[in-house]
This record gives sequence, C-alpha cells and structure tokens, in this order.
Amino acid sequence: MKSPAILLTLLASVGLALGQGTTINFNNNGVAVGGDHKVYFDSVGNQPGVVGTNFVAELLYVDPATSALTPWAPSISKFRVTSTLSPGTWSGKTVTIPPGTGMPNNALTLQLQVNVWDSVLNPTGDMLGGAGFKASSGLFPYTWHDSSPGPAQTTDTQMVNLPAFGPCCIPEPSVLAFGVLGVAGLLLFRRRG
Repeated sequence: MKSPAILLTLLASVGLALGQGTTINFNNNGVAVGGDHKVYFDSVGNQPGVVGTNFVAELLYVDPATSALTPWAPSISKFRVTSTLSPGTWSGKTVTIPPGTGMPNNALTLQLQVNVWDSVLNPTGDMLGGAGFKASSGLFPYTWHDSSPGPAQTTDTQMVNLPAFGPCCIPEPSVLAFGVLGVAGLLLFRRRG
C-alpha cells in the first residue's frame, strides 16, 4: 500500500518542479553587467532616454515548444516619470514565464525580446499599425542561472544581454517586390497595347 503513495508523491514533486517556469528580473536598470540597457526616443545614446508613464515595456519570449515569439502580458511595466534620474528605464518586476525548468547544469537559455510603445496612442501595443512611439529590442539570449547550493547571484535572473535600443525604421518593401510589380505592370500595359 505504501508503494502507490510513494509513487504518487514522487510524480507530484516532479510535476511541480517542471511547472515552476523561468524567473526573469524584467528590469533594464541596475543590471550588474553588459553595458547600456536603456531605451531611447532616437538613436541609441543620442538622448537621455524614454521617460513618461504612458510608455510601457513588455517581455516576449520564444517558446521552446512551439518556436513562436510569445508576448507575456504580466510583464507589462511603465517607464519612469519625466523627472526621473534614470531616463530610458522602466519600473520593472520579477516575472515567471511558463517554459519548464528541465535545465541541464542549472542553466536554461531562452531568446527574449522587449517591445516598447506609447500606451495612450497605442493601447493594444500593435507594433506594426499602432500609432505613436514604438521600439523593439530584437531577439537577445537570456540565460537563467541557479547558483545554488551557494548564495543567489545578482545576475542569476538579470537580462544582461538586453541591448540598448530605440525606434527602428519602418520596413520598406524590398527591391525584389518592386521589381516584380514593375514587370507585372509592363506586361499588363504590353498586353493592352
């Protein structure tokens, strides 16, 4: 009778361990290493950085199971007030994203991205069609570490590879697409003539 109880306890423990997720310190200020992690209104380093509580940052991650870039709504954090001494940084939080913790050697590497937008002009965070300021960090690697059994290290959950970023150019149609349209137009005019 003890065998089924022990087996169920063991399976429950494994299930809980694998369901904990990956903890990330979703902040871009106070990062111990890695240089500049700020968000800028213009090109990187050109101005003090984004300020105003109408601007928000959201964490996205590449889901290891589906390879899909997945937004994590609980991470949405506002930028600091305009009088802050830390422009370009948001008031972040610690978040846990769903991927399990089956980590070899107490480390797991994920691909993350941070999107930033003006939540007043673009309440849905539409990065393509929404109005107002929009910026994206692009993908960067994040490695979660577990320093145990020793004391936890500051960098265990920090996004040390987050690059500084600002708004990117609006994607232009490719030359190839214009070429195809041009050839199609010529063929259409030739056919009519």
